[in-house]
Amino acid sequence: MERPGFLAACSSYGPRTGASLVAIVAAVAVFGLGAAGGCTHVIKEDAHYFVDGPQQLDPPNGILSAGTGVWIIGRDDDYKRVWTLDFVIGYVWEDSIVTQSEWRKIEKRRREREATVERRSEQKTTAPLGQR
Repeated sequence: MERPGFLAACSSYGPRTGASLVAIVAAVAVFGLGAAGGCTHVIKEDAHYFVDGPQQLDPPNGILSAGTGVWIIGRDDDYKRVWTLDFVIGYVWEDSIVTQSEWRKIEKRRREREATVERRSEQKTTAPLGQR
C-alpha cells in the first residue's frame, strides 16, 4: 500500500489554496530561522513600515519598535523589505536597520550611559550639602 505524500495528507483535511500553503511554508521557515540563530538584523529606532512598498500613497501600515529582530528579504531604492517573527512583512528606511553586532554595541553604549547617569545622581544625593 502506497502512503500519500505530504501534500496529499494535508489536502485530506480540507481544501488548501496556494495562499494557505504558502502561509504554512512561511511559518515553518520563520520558526526554523528563529531556531537556527535568530534574526540577522535589528530595527535601530522606531521605524514606520509600508506593506505595499515605499511609494504607496496610503500612510504607513504601522511601526516596528526599536530592538525588533528582522530578516532582510528585498530592497527598493533606499528601503529594505523586512520580515519579522511577528509575521510583519514590509518596507522600512534602510538607515533604521543595523546588524546584530552593531545593535549589541548600541545597547552596550546605552547601558553604560544609563549607569553613568545613575552614578552621578547617587553622588549628588549623598554629597554634603555644600558640595551638591
